Amino acid sequence: MFSQIPSHVASKIRPNAVTGCWEWIGARDSRGYGNIRVQRRVRKAHRVLYELVKGSIPAGLECDHRCRVPWCVNPAHMEVVSHVENVQRGAARWVPGARQRAKRRCPHGHPYTKANTYIHPRSGGRWCRQCARERKVRHFGSALGAASPLASTVDLDVNGEPIGRTP
Repeated sequence: MFSQIPSHVASKIRPNAVTGCWEWIGARDSRGYGNIRVQRRVRKAHRVLYELVKGSIPAGLECDHRCRVPWCVNPAHMEVVSHVENVQRGAARWVPGARQRAKRRCPHGHPYTKANTYIHPRSGGRWCRQCARERKVRHFGSALGAASPLASTVDLDVNGEPIGRTP
């Protein structure tokens, strides 16, 4: 399995029989990607393993983890793609805009339909119209029957008599 990989590198790989990933047990960065020192330079372990097993990575391209496991160094789980493609495929937590656009319901469960969604013209942000209506009813009261806090107040004159009513 590791015939093309030097023993000092292979000793830092633990195969996972369930997922097929080759888990890097050496040094990792803060996001979980493996680091390895090659000729006095620190490089990403998955790139080094890809180059050892499959050949060089063309300039301007990146290794995309198809398994979505950052510490996986199995070259069979890598695909060489452009940066744009890698970002588009990336895990949602690294691509907040795509994650938001993929949502089909607001946090309160209302569907993001054309009729129920307001899209801000400049920012492109979107809001649920039903949530906005409910928020306004809670704050101001409804003009369609629910009494607002000020609806029951009556204007009084200086003597405390209601204004506009004849006795």
